[in-house]
Amino acid sequence: MTGIKILAVDSHDLYWRRSCATLEADPRFEMVYVVDSVDQAFNCIAAVAPDVVMLDITLPGSITLDVASRMIESTGRAVLMAATERVDDASLSLAISLGARACVQRDISPGRLANVIMEVAEGRLPLEREIACRPVLLSSLLTEFQRKLRPALSEITSGSTCPLTDRELTILSLVADGEANKEVAANLEIAERTVKNHMANILEKLTARSRAHAVRLAVENRWICQSGQSDEAALLELAA
Repeated sequence: MTGIKILAVDSHDLYWRRSCATLEADPRFEMVYVVDSVDQAFNCIAAVAPDVVMLDITLPGSITLDVASRMIESTGRAVLMAATERVDDASLSLAISLGARACVQRDISPGRLANVIMEVAEGRLPLEREIACRPVLLSSLLTEFQRKLRPALSEITSGSTCPLTDRELTILSLVADGEANKEVAANLEIAERTVKNHMANILEKLTARSRAHAVRLAVENRWICQSGQSDEAALLELAA
C-alpha cells in the first residue's frame, strides 16, 4: 500500500513539525495535513480524503464518540488513530470507545510512528498489543463485553437469567481458564480473600457443588465462553 494520506488533528505544533519531516520524506506517504482543532478537521476532510486520521484525544473540549464517528463518516474509508500524552488504561479505554485502531504516545519516534500508521492503514490493530499487556484493563473490557453480551445470550437459551454480577462473571471466566484464586487475585489486583468470597457467593447463587460445577453451569447457560473460545467467536456464532 502506497500513497497514504494522513490528517493529524493535534494542537502540538512542535511534535508534528518533527514528525512531518520524517513522514513526508517517506515514499509510503503521499501527504500529511495538520490542523489544530476538530472544526478545522471537518472543514478540510472533503478536500483531503485521508486514509488515516490521527486524533489528539487530549484536545481542549469534549472529544466524544459522536465527534470521532462524524470524522470517520465524513472521510469514508479513513481509519482512526489516537494520540495522547501517556498511553495508560484511561487513554486506551477512551481510544477504544472512539473506535481507534491504535493509540500512541505523543513523543513516539517519527520512525516508529510511520510503522504504526502503516499497520493501521493495512488493516491491522496495534491497539491489541497495548491491551494484551494490561490485565486489569483486559478484565474490565471483558466484564463490559459480557454485560452487553449476556442479554443476547439469554434470548437463545431456555430463558435462564444469570444471577451473577459482572465481577463474579469475570472471576468465573478466569477460573474457567484454569486460574487458581491467587492468579485471579493477581490479574484483577484484588486480595485473594476477596476472590474466595466471590467464589463462595458464586457457588451459593448457582447451587454448585464445586468450582468446576459452577463453570459447567455457566458455560451451559452461555453466561461465559468455553475455554479456548474467544468472546469474539461467541459473537460471530450468535450472528450466524
